[in-house]
Amino acid sequence: MTSQLRIIPLGGLGEIGKNMMALEYEDDIVIIDCGVQFPEEGMFGVDLIIPDISYLMDRIDKVRAILITHGHEDHIGALPFILPKLKCPVYAPRLAHGLITAKLKERRAARDSVVNPIDPNVVHQIGEAFEVSWFRVCHSIPDAMGIAIGTPLGTVIHTGDFKIDHTPVDGRIFDLPVLRRWRTDLQASHDGLRRLAAPRVMAPAVLLGAAAWLSEGMALWLILRGLEAGIPIAQAVPIYAAATLVGAVSALPGGLIGTEGSMIALLQQSGISRAAASSGTLLVRLATLWFAVAVGLLALLWLHHFKNMAATSPDSAASSDSETGDTALPSAR
Repeated sequence: MTSQLRIIPLGGLGEIGKNMMALEYEDDIVIIDCGVQFPEEGMFGVDLIIPDISYLMDRIDKVRAILITHGHEDHIGALPFILPKLKCPVYAPRLAHGLITAKLKERRAARDSVVNPIDPNVVHQIGEAFEVSWFRVCHSIPDAMGIAIGTPLGTVIHTGDFKIDHTPVDGRIFDLPVLRRWRTDLQASHDGLRRLAAPRVMAPAVLLGAAAWLSEGMALWLILRGLEAGIPIAQAVPIYAAATLVGAVSALPGGLIGTEGSMIALLQQSGISRAAASSGTLLVRLATLWFAVAVGLLALLWLHHFKNMAATSPDSAASSDSETGDTALPSAR
């Protein structure tokens, strides 16, 4: 079964506060933010509301880290209560790092927690599955970040809370170029796969592929008829080889914009250049075609061999004699 990327909201959707989201891939889980929610007027005796982490506790051996976007309470306020249970490192922008460090000192059970400061545009490998980097955004608190999480199935962009501010007080502007770069890469992949799936592209690919295999089948049929007519196999085999080459050339455009085209797009998402991906898929296509050639030749040799055996067998000779009316006479003594 193909591995899946699971995105599990544990709070913050459809409500204000308690922001927490988990990303799970195979044996790795990372968590984005860990905030509190403040009680409403009717919640007497309740000081804070924290996310339900029962899903994480059932998979605690998979939890690798908590990633923080910024230092507001609805994004970091639950850390003193949850970190003693999860016992995983925290990665946070420097201002949020300072706020978290001071907050954890107030709760004895959380004082030994590991909090790592991060800088934007630096990639961190977390677990086997996730490559994480932060990028600057603007918000009502300084040093706010969005997070780009690379996974084996693609990149997840989590902007965090943001606003577009071209003149922030601290001078740290929204890093729109890096966000534009991610958008361009994702859009290119999406558009490429969408174009590959379009009927006007797939129809010629299917027709060209069918024509290729039809030409090879026709060549095989001609060879068999040639053998029946007594044409030597050495003269018949080149017909099949030539038809296979024609099939390869005719199927190449269809293959590259059809099935192999999808393969090229997927390989490019893995960081392989288009030239290398195209060359690799071309070699695969030609290898499969020449494998068909080899199988066809073996089948022809097999048929030719058994045809010769049938022609030279005693039963065949006797049958031939009976058909011509010849009768064996007893030898004179």
